[in-house]
Amino acid sequence: MMDGFLPILTTYILPIGLWMLVPAMILRLIFKSQLSFQVGALIGLALCFFIGPFST
Repeated sequence: MMDGFLPILTTYILPIGLWMLVPAMILRLIFKSQLSFQVGALIGLALCFFIGPFST
């Protein structure tokens, strides 16, 4: 089971998670609200697909 899940985890889930988490944490530290965390995660997700590892 792990043979099929590990490549998916390292190829898709971890990079997207990191790209979402870093801007979310930065905005949360700056603005100190739950909405800033959600906006940061959304910005990170957009960046992941526009300039990150999933852009073409």
